[in-house]
Amino acid sequence: MCNPDNTQIMEEVVSDFINVGKSFTAFDATQEGMRRGTTERHSHLKGQVHANIRSFIRNGSYERSLIPTPNGNAWLYHPTGVDVQSYIDNNIVTVNNNRPADPVTPLTDNTVKKQVVDSEGRLPIYGDMLKEIDCKPGMTVEVVVSSNKISIAQFHPGPASSDDHYKVNADGRIRISAKVMNEFGPATFVNLTLDKDLKQITVTL
Repeated sequence: MCNPDNTQIMEEVVSDFINVGKSFTAFDATQEGMRRGTTERHSHLKGQVHANIRSFIRNGSYERSLIPTPNGNAWLYHPTGVDVQSYIDNNIVTVNNNRPADPVTPLTDNTVKKQVVDSEGRLPIYGDMLKEIDCKPGMTVEVVVSSNKISIAQFHPGPASSDDHYKVNADGRIRISAKVMNEFGPATFVNLTLDKDLKQITVTL
């Protein structure tokens, strides 16, 4: 078991990797955790990685495959249907050279990401996207639902404003409620599109 601060960092790492559809081993995740400030060794942190990914394997959005590495076999966590060999071809040398894993993919305008609806039916929207539309911790976000999309932007009070508001939490994220998601259309995955010019995130099926 790792300490509470490291537990939170590792939870965020796994969430961010899943948010961008990244294939990763526990080693990849703990290396990213070290860059974000964890203070314990891989051997103490890897159990948290395995625990955090478990629910995504149960719901079928991720699966695991045993792959060879220079240090022995390891579990590779990857989106369902992803070519495992491509990870081996591109990353095993990185592990062998003891270089850090690639950082989380940076966001560009009109970035489209696949996001998993959590086990309680809520849709997490993470800080990497929210900060790109200037929605920081403590600010209020407006969520507008139409027949084929959900729009997320800063809340501006007025007659046209939505009744669905969320405060960005201290970790820089929000979770759209299960009620809203059920009205929009039950789904395991959705697509998130970032529009920096409009300062808006759009959710589509």
